[in-house]
Amino acid sequence: MRDSFWMYYWPSEHDLDTLWEDAEIVLDASVLLNLHRYRADTRRELLGVLRDLSDRLWVPYQAALEYQRNRPGVILQQSEPIKSLRKAVHKARDDLMGEVGRFPSGRHPSMDRDALEGLIKKVIRRLEKYLDRSERALPDPTGRQILVEDETWEEVTSLLAGRVGNSFSGDALAVIHEDAKRRIEGRTPPGYEDSDKGEPERYGDVVLWHQMLERAKQSCQPQILVTDDRKEDWWWVVRGMTLGPRRELIVEMRDVANAGFYAYQPGRFLIHAREHLDQLISDDAIEDVTQTSQLRYRSPSMLAQALLDSFEQSQRALDAFGSSQALLDSFEQSQRALDAFGSSQALLDSFEQTQRALDAFGSSQALLDSLQVQGSESTGRLEASEASESADSTGFGEGAGDDSAGDASDA
Repeated sequence: MRDSFWMYYWPSEHDLDTLWEDAEIVLDASVLLNLHRYRADTRRELLGVLRDLSDRLWVPYQAALEYQRNRPGVILQQSEPIKSLRKAVHKARDDLMGEVGRFPSGRHPSMDRDALEGLIKKVIRRLEKYLDRSERALPDPTGRQILVEDETWEEVTSLLAGRVGNSFSGDALAVIHEDAKRRIEGRTPPGYEDSDKGEPERYGDVVLWHQMLERAKQSCQPQILVTDDRKEDWWWVVRGMTLGPRRELIVEMRDVANAGFYAYQPGRFLIHAREHLDQLISDDAIEDVTQTSQLRYRSPSMLAQALLDSFEQSQRALDAFGSSQALLDSFEQSQRALDAFGSSQALLDSFEQTQRALDAFGSSQALLDSLQVQGSESTGRLEASEASESADSTGFGEGAGDDSAGDASDA
Protein backbone atom coordinates (compact mmCIF):
# COMPACT_ATOMS: atom_id res chain seq x y z
CA MET A 1 0.00 0.00 0.00
CA ARG A 2 2.62 2.54 1.02
CA ASP A 3 4.86 1.58 -1.91
CA SER A 4 2.06 2.13 -4.44
CA PHE A 5 0.64 5.31 -2.89
CA TRP A 6 3.74 6.81 -1.30
CA MET A 7 2.73 10.34 -2.35
CA TYR A 8 -0.22 10.31 0.07
CA TYR A 9 1.86 9.49 3.14
CA TRP A 10 3.37 12.19 5.29
CA PRO A 11 7.20 12.11 5.04
CA SER A 12 9.12 10.80 8.02
CA GLU A 13 11.16 13.13 10.21
CA HIS A 14 14.29 11.77 8.54
CA ASP A 15 12.86 12.53 5.11
CA LEU A 16 11.95 16.07 6.18
CA ASP A 17 15.39 16.67 7.67
CA THR A 18 16.98 15.42 4.44
CA LEU A 19 14.69 17.62 2.36
CA TRP A 20 15.57 20.73 4.34
CA GLU A 21 19.25 19.88 4.37
CA ASP A 22 19.58 19.26 0.63
CA ALA A 23 16.79 21.14 -1.11
CA GLU A 24 17.11 24.20 -3.28
CA ILE A 25 14.76 26.95 -2.08
CA VAL A 26 12.71 28.30 -4.97
CA LEU A 27 11.06 31.71 -4.61
CA ASP A 28 8.17 32.74 -6.81
CA ALA A 29 7.05 36.25 -7.78
CA SER A 30 4.43 36.57 -5.03
CA VAL A 31 7.07 36.08 -2.31
CA LEU A 32 9.35 38.72 -3.81
CA LEU A 33 6.48 41.16 -4.31
CA ASN A 34 5.36 40.68 -0.71
CA LEU A 35 8.66 42.19 0.41
CA HIS A 36 7.18 45.52 -0.71
CA ARG A 37 4.06 44.92 1.42
CA TYR A 38 5.69 44.01 4.74
CA ARG A 39 6.53 46.39 7.57
CA ALA A 40 10.09 47.70 7.37
CA ASP A 41 11.32 45.63 10.34
CA THR A 42 9.79 42.45 8.94
CA ARG A 43 11.31 43.11 5.54
CA ARG A 44 14.78 43.61 7.04
CA GLU A 45 14.50 40.41 9.06
CA LEU A 46 13.26 38.34 6.13
CA LEU A 47 15.95 39.68 3.81
CA GLY A 48 18.52 38.74 6.44
CA VAL A 49 17.20 35.16 6.49
CA LEU A 50 17.32 34.99 2.69
CA ARG A 51 20.90 36.30 2.70
CA ASP A 52 21.88 33.53 5.12
CA LEU A 53 20.36 31.03 2.69
CA SER A 54 21.57 32.75 -0.47
CA ASP A 55 23.73 29.83 -1.63
CA ARG A 56 20.58 27.69 -1.76
CA LEU A 57 18.20 30.19 -3.36
CA TRP A 58 16.97 29.92 -6.92
CA VAL A 59 14.32 31.88 -8.83
CA PRO A 60 12.78 30.66 -12.08
CA TYR A 61 13.08 33.13 -14.94
CA GLN A 62 9.28 33.36 -15.14
CA ALA A 63 9.04 34.36 -11.45
CA ALA A 64 11.77 36.99 -11.83
CA LEU A 65 10.06 38.37 -14.94
CA GLU A 66 6.72 38.67 -13.15
CA TYR A 67 8.42 40.35 -10.21
CA GLN A 68 10.06 42.97 -12.44
CA ARG A 69 6.85 43.62 -14.34
CA ASN A 70 4.57 43.89 -11.32
CA ARG A 71 6.79 45.56 -8.70
CA PRO A 72 5.90 49.20 -9.60
CA GLY A 73 2.19 48.37 -9.52
CA VAL A 74 2.42 46.72 -6.11
CA ILE A 75 4.23 49.77 -4.71
CA LEU A 76 1.78 52.27 -6.19
CA GLN A 77 -1.08 50.08 -5.05
CA GLN A 78 -0.31 50.89 -1.43
CA SER A 79 -1.48 54.49 -1.86
CA GLU A 80 -4.86 53.61 -3.35
CA PRO A 81 -6.55 52.57 -0.08
CA ILE A 82 -5.45 55.86 1.49
CA LYS A 83 -7.07 57.88 -1.30
CA SER A 84 -10.25 55.84 -1.04
CA LEU A 85 -10.28 56.21 2.74
CA ARG A 86 -9.95 59.98 2.47
CA LYS A 87 -13.10 60.05 0.36
CA ALA A 88 -14.88 57.78 2.85
CA VAL A 89 -13.79 59.93 5.81
CA HIS A 90 -14.94 63.13 4.11
CA LYS A 91 -18.28 61.58 3.22
CA ALA A 92 -18.71 60.31 6.78
CA ARG A 93 -17.95 63.82 8.08
CA ASP A 94 -20.50 65.40 5.76
CA ASP A 95 -23.16 62.79 6.55
CA LEU A 96 -22.66 63.07 10.31
CA MET A 97 -22.61 66.85 10.32
CA GLY A 98 -25.76 66.84 8.23
CA GLU A 99 -27.50 64.59 10.75
CA VAL A 100 -26.34 66.72 13.67
CA GLY A 101 -27.44 69.85 11.83
CA ARG A 102 -31.01 68.58 11.92
CA PHE A 103 -30.86 68.23 15.72
CA PRO A 104 -32.71 71.13 17.41
CA SER A 105 -30.08 72.79 19.58
CA GLY A 106 -31.08 73.30 23.18
CA ARG A 107 -34.11 71.01 23.03
CA HIS A 108 -32.54 67.65 23.93
CA PRO A 109 -32.22 66.75 27.63
CA SER A 110 -28.77 65.13 27.39
CA MET A 111 -27.04 66.33 24.21
CA ASP A 112 -25.51 69.61 23.08
CA ARG A 113 -25.24 70.09 19.33
CA ASP A 114 -22.13 72.29 19.49
CA ALA A 115 -20.33 69.73 21.66
CA LEU A 116 -21.30 66.91 19.30
CA GLU A 117 -20.09 68.83 16.24
CA GLY A 118 -16.78 69.51 17.99
CA LEU A 119 -16.41 65.84 18.82
CA ILE A 120 -17.01 64.80 15.21
CA LYS A 121 -14.44 67.33 13.95
CA LYS A 122 -11.91 66.03 16.49
CA VAL A 123 -12.35 62.42 15.41
CA ILE A 124 -12.19 63.35 11.71
CA ARG A 125 -8.93 65.25 12.33
CA ARG A 126 -7.48 62.16 14.02
CA LEU A 127 -8.38 60.04 11.01
CA GLU A 128 -6.94 62.59 8.57
CA LYS A 129 -3.67 62.82 10.52
CA TYR A 130 -3.39 59.05 10.54
CA LEU A 131 -3.85 58.94 6.76
CA ASP A 132 -1.32 61.78 6.32
CA ARG A 133 1.31 59.84 8.27
CA SER A 134 0.57 56.68 6.29
CA GLU A 135 0.88 58.52 2.99
CA ARG A 136 4.19 60.17 3.92
CA ALA A 137 5.64 56.75 4.74
CA LEU A 138 5.05 55.50 1.17
CA PRO A 139 7.43 56.02 -1.77
CA ASP A 140 7.13 59.23 -3.75
CA PRO A 141 4.45 58.54 -6.39
CA THR A 142 6.24 60.73 -8.95
CA GLY A 143 8.30 57.69 -9.94
CA ARG A 144 11.92 58.34 -8.97
CA GLN A 145 11.78 56.34 -5.75
CA ILE A 146 10.21 53.47 -7.67
CA LEU A 147 12.46 53.50 -10.73
CA VAL A 148 15.75 54.61 -9.18
CA GLU A 149 15.73 54.66 -5.39
CA ASP A 150 13.83 51.53 -4.35
CA GLU A 151 16.10 50.04 -1.68
CA THR A 152 14.12 46.79 -1.46
CA TRP A 153 14.46 46.29 -5.20
CA GLU A 154 18.21 46.87 -4.97
CA GLU A 155 18.54 44.36 -2.13
CA VAL A 156 16.58 41.74 -4.05
CA THR A 157 18.74 42.38 -7.12
CA SER A 158 21.91 41.89 -5.08
CA LEU A 159 20.53 38.86 -3.26
CA LEU A 160 19.60 37.03 -6.45
CA ALA A 161 22.72 37.82 -8.48
CA GLY A 162 23.53 34.59 -10.31
CA ARG A 163 20.49 32.84 -8.77
CA VAL A 164 17.94 33.38 -11.59
CA GLY A 165 17.25 30.67 -14.15
CA ASN A 166 17.30 30.97 -17.92
CA SER A 167 14.33 31.60 -20.18
CA PHE A 168 13.14 29.07 -22.73
CA SER A 169 13.77 29.53 -26.44
CA GLY A 170 10.88 30.31 -28.76
CA ASP A 171 10.44 26.70 -29.93
CA ALA A 172 10.66 25.29 -26.40
CA LEU A 173 8.24 27.90 -25.17
CA ALA A 174 5.73 27.00 -27.87
CA VAL A 175 5.86 23.36 -26.77
CA ILE A 176 5.25 24.37 -23.16
CA HIS A 177 2.31 26.54 -24.18
CA GLU A 178 0.77 23.52 -25.88
CA ASP A 179 1.30 21.54 -22.67
CA ALA A 180 -0.36 24.37 -20.75
CA LYS A 181 -3.40 24.18 -23.01
CA ARG A 182 -3.69 20.44 -22.32
CA ARG A 183 -3.37 21.04 -18.58
CA ILE A 184 -6.09 23.68 -18.65
CA GLU A 185 -8.44 21.46 -20.65
CA GLY A 186 -7.78 18.42 -18.45
CA ARG A 187 -7.59 20.40 -15.18
CA THR A 188 -4.11 19.00 -14.60
CA PRO A 189 -2.00 20.99 -12.11
CA PRO A 190 -0.55 23.51 -12.21
CA GLY A 191 -2.01 26.30 -14.32
CA TYR A 192 -5.64 25.44 -14.97
CA GLU A 193 -6.90 28.01 -12.45
CA ASP A 194 -5.54 30.73 -14.78
CA SER A 195 -7.83 29.73 -17.65
CA ASP A 196 -9.72 33.04 -17.43
CA LYS A 197 -6.59 35.06 -18.24
CA GLY A 198 -5.53 36.11 -21.70
CA GLU A 199 -2.61 34.66 -23.65
CA PRO A 200 0.21 34.18 -22.88
CA GLU A 201 -0.42 35.17 -19.23
CA ARG A 202 -2.55 32.09 -18.62
CA TYR A 203 0.49 29.91 -19.27
CA GLY A 204 2.76 31.56 -16.69
CA ASP A 205 2.43 28.93 -13.94
CA VAL A 206 3.08 26.09 -16.37
CA VAL A 207 6.18 27.86 -17.70
CA LEU A 208 7.42 28.33 -14.13
CA TRP A 209 6.77 24.66 -13.34
CA HIS A 210 8.71 23.46 -16.40
CA GLN A 211 11.60 25.72 -15.41
CA MET A 212 11.58 24.09 -11.97
CA LEU A 213 11.57 20.61 -13.52
CA GLU A 214 14.52 21.50 -15.74
CA ARG A 215 16.40 23.00 -12.83
CA ALA A 216 15.87 19.88 -10.69
CA LYS A 217 17.18 17.66 -13.49
CA GLN A 218 20.31 19.81 -13.79
CA SER A 219 21.01 20.34 -10.09
CA CYS A 220 19.97 16.86 -8.91
CA GLN A 221 18.51 18.57 -5.83
CA PRO A 222 15.02 18.42 -4.32
CA GLN A 223 12.97 21.60 -4.63
CA ILE A 224 11.15 23.57 -1.92
CA LEU A 225 8.83 26.11 -3.52
CA VAL A 226 7.91 29.13 -1.39
CA THR A 227 4.81 30.77 -2.80
CA ASP A 228 1.94 32.97 -1.71
CA ASP A 229 -0.16 31.64 -4.58
CA ARG A 230 -3.21 29.95 -3.04
CA LYS A 231 -4.93 28.60 -6.11
CA GLU A 232 -6.01 24.99 -5.87
CA ASP A 233 -3.95 23.93 -8.86
CA TRP A 234 -0.95 24.14 -6.50
CA TRP A 235 -2.50 22.85 -3.26
CA TRP A 236 -4.25 19.66 -2.18
CA VAL A 237 -7.43 21.00 -0.59
CA VAL A 238 -10.07 18.69 0.90
CA ARG A 239 -13.34 20.25 2.15
CA GLY A 240 -11.62 23.58 2.65
CA MET A 241 -8.62 22.10 4.46
CA THR A 242 -5.20 22.29 2.84
CA LEU A 243 -3.12 19.13 3.24
CA GLY A 244 0.02 20.22 1.39
CA PRO A 245 1.03 20.62 -2.27
CA ARG A 246 -0.85 18.75 -4.97
CA ARG A 247 0.14 15.09 -5.03
CA GLU A 248 0.35 15.24 -8.83
CA LEU A 249 3.17 17.77 -8.57
CA ILE A 250 5.14 15.61 -6.16
CA VAL A 251 4.77 12.65 -8.51
CA GLU A 252 5.67 14.63 -11.65
CA MET A 253 8.80 16.06 -10.05
CA ARG A 254 9.98 12.56 -9.16
CA ASP A 255 9.04 11.05 -12.54
CA VAL A 256 10.58 13.82 -14.66
CA ALA A 257 13.54 14.94 -12.55
CA ASN A 258 13.97 12.11 -10.01
CA ALA A 259 13.81 14.77 -7.28
CA GLY A 260 11.76 15.52 -4.21
CA PHE A 261 9.33 18.41 -4.10
CA TYR A 262 7.46 20.30 -1.43
CA ALA A 263 5.80 23.72 -1.15
CA TYR A 264 5.19 26.17 1.68
CA GLN A 265 3.30 29.37 2.21
CA PRO A 266 5.69 32.14 3.43
CA GLY A 267 4.65 32.02 7.08
CA ARG A 268 4.99 28.24 7.33
CA PHE A 269 8.30 28.38 5.47
CA LEU A 270 9.71 30.72 8.12
CA ILE A 271 8.49 28.46 10.93
CA HIS A 272 10.14 25.42 9.35
CA ALA A 273 13.29 27.38 8.50
CA ARG A 274 13.59 28.33 12.15
CA GLU A 275 13.14 24.69 13.15
CA HIS A 276 15.24 22.90 10.53
CA LEU A 277 17.85 25.52 9.62
CA ASP A 278 18.35 27.23 13.00
CA GLN A 279 17.43 30.61 11.56
CA LEU A 280 16.76 33.44 14.02
CA ILE A 281 13.26 34.53 13.06
CA SER A 282 11.06 36.48 15.45
CA ASP A 283 7.45 35.65 16.16
CA ASP A 284 6.53 39.22 15.16
CA ALA A 285 8.01 38.75 11.69
CA ILE A 286 6.21 35.44 11.22
CA GLU A 287 2.95 37.04 12.33
CA ASP A 288 3.37 39.97 9.92
CA VAL A 289 4.18 37.64 7.02
CA THR A 290 1.19 35.44 7.84
CA GLN A 291 -1.22 38.34 8.29
CA THR A 292 -0.11 39.95 5.03
CA SER A 293 -0.98 36.72 3.22
CA GLN A 294 -4.31 36.45 5.03
CA LEU A 295 -5.26 40.04 4.27
CA ARG A 296 -4.63 39.53 0.57
CA TYR A 297 -7.05 36.63 0.48
CA ARG A 298 -9.40 37.02 3.43
CA SER A 299 -9.74 40.69 4.23
CA PRO A 300 -12.90 41.44 2.21
CA SER A 301 -15.02 39.39 4.60
CA MET A 302 -13.03 40.34 7.69
CA LEU A 303 -13.13 44.01 6.79
CA ALA A 304 -16.81 43.90 5.91
CA GLN A 305 -17.68 42.58 9.36
CA ALA A 306 -15.41 45.08 11.15
CA LEU A 307 -16.87 48.02 9.25
CA LEU A 308 -20.40 46.68 9.59
CA ASP A 309 -20.00 46.57 13.36
CA SER A 310 -18.62 50.11 13.54
CA PHE A 311 -21.20 51.60 11.15
CA GLU A 312 -24.06 49.89 12.98
CA GLN A 313 -22.78 51.37 16.23
CA SER A 314 -22.58 54.80 14.62
CA GLN A 315 -26.10 54.41 13.24
CA ARG A 316 -27.47 53.48 16.64
CA ALA A 317 -25.75 56.48 18.21
CA LEU A 318 -27.21 58.84 15.61
CA ASP A 319 -30.68 57.32 15.78
CA ALA A 320 -30.85 57.44 19.54
CA PHE A 321 -28.70 60.53 20.17
CA GLY A 322 -27.98 58.70 23.41
CA SER A 323 -24.66 60.37 24.18
CA SER A 324 -21.61 61.89 22.54
CA GLN A 325 -19.51 59.14 24.17
CA ALA A 326 -21.36 56.48 22.14
CA LEU A 327 -20.41 58.26 18.94
CA LEU A 328 -16.80 58.57 20.06
CA ASP A 329 -16.70 54.84 20.87
CA SER A 330 -17.97 53.99 17.39
CA PHE A 331 -15.30 56.15 15.74
CA GLU A 332 -12.60 54.55 17.87
CA GLN A 333 -13.79 51.16 16.66
CA SER A 334 -13.56 52.43 13.09
CA GLN A 335 -10.03 53.65 13.82
CA ARG A 336 -9.04 50.16 14.98
CA ALA A 337 -10.39 48.75 11.73
CA LEU A 338 -8.31 51.28 9.79
CA ASP A 339 -5.19 50.42 11.80
CA ALA A 340 -5.66 46.73 11.01
CA PHE A 341 -6.55 46.95 7.36
CA GLY A 342 -5.40 50.34 6.13
CA SER A 343 -2.56 49.06 3.94
CA SER A 344 -4.42 46.22 2.27
CA GLN A 345 -5.61 46.23 -1.33
CA ALA A 346 -8.69 44.40 -0.08
CA LEU A 347 -9.62 47.52 1.88
CA LEU A 348 -9.73 49.48 -1.37
CA ASP A 349 -11.88 46.79 -2.97
CA SER A 350 -14.31 46.85 -0.04
CA PHE A 351 -14.59 50.64 -0.02
CA GLU A 352 -15.10 50.70 -3.78
CA GLN A 353 -17.99 48.31 -3.36
CA THR A 354 -19.56 50.33 -0.57
CA GLN A 355 -18.99 53.56 -2.50
CA ARG A 356 -20.94 52.11 -5.42
CA ALA A 357 -23.76 51.25 -3.02
CA LEU A 358 -23.79 54.80 -1.64
CA ASP A 359 -23.68 56.33 -5.12
CA ALA A 360 -26.57 54.13 -6.21
CA PHE A 361 -28.80 54.43 -3.17
CA GLY A 362 -27.60 57.52 -1.34
CA SER A 363 -28.21 56.29 2.17
CA SER A 364 -26.33 54.81 5.08
CA GLN A 365 -28.78 51.88 5.05
CA ALA A 366 -27.52 50.92 1.59
CA LEU A 367 -24.02 50.79 3.05
CA LEU A 368 -25.16 48.47 5.83
CA ASP A 369 -27.05 46.27 3.35
CA SER A 370 -24.00 46.05 1.11
CA LEU A 371 -21.71 45.07 3.95
CA GLN A 372 -24.21 42.53 5.29
CA VAL A 373 -24.48 40.85 1.88
CA GLN A 374 -20.72 40.81 1.47
CA GLY A 375 -20.23 39.33 4.93
CA SER A 376 -22.93 36.71 4.35
CA GLU A 377 -21.52 35.58 1.02
CA SER A 378 -18.03 35.19 2.44
CA THR A 379 -19.00 33.26 5.59
CA GLY A 380 -18.47 29.86 4.02
CA ARG A 381 -15.08 30.81 2.57
CA LEU A 382 -13.96 32.36 5.84
CA GLU A 383 -14.95 29.24 7.80
CA ALA A 384 -13.12 27.05 5.28
CA SER A 385 -10.02 29.23 5.54
CA GLU A 386 -10.14 29.06 9.34
CA ALA A 387 -10.44 25.28 9.12
CA SER A 388 -7.38 25.30 6.87
CA GLU A 389 -5.43 27.33 9.43
CA SER A 390 -6.49 24.86 12.11
CA ALA A 391 -4.99 22.05 10.07
CA ASP A 392 -1.91 24.16 9.46
CA SER A 393 -1.33 24.47 13.20
CA THR A 394 -0.79 20.71 13.37
CA GLY A 395 2.18 21.00 11.02
CA PHE A 396 0.45 19.01 8.27
CA GLY A 397 -1.29 21.67 6.19
CA GLU A 398 0.54 24.60 4.67
CA GLY A 399 -2.06 27.29 5.27
CA ALA A 400 -3.42 27.82 1.78
CA GLY A 401 -6.97 29.07 1.73
CA ASP A 402 -9.70 28.39 -0.78
CA ASP A 403 -9.57 31.75 -2.51
CA SER A 404 -8.26 31.27 -6.01
CA ALA A 405 -8.10 34.92 -6.99
CA GLY A 406 -5.53 36.84 -4.98
CA ASP A 407 -3.91 39.86 -6.56
CA ALA A 408 -3.95 39.64 -10.31
CA SER A 409 -0.47 41.13 -10.45
CA ASP A 410 1.03 38.23 -8.51
CA ALA A 411 -0.57 35.28 -10.20
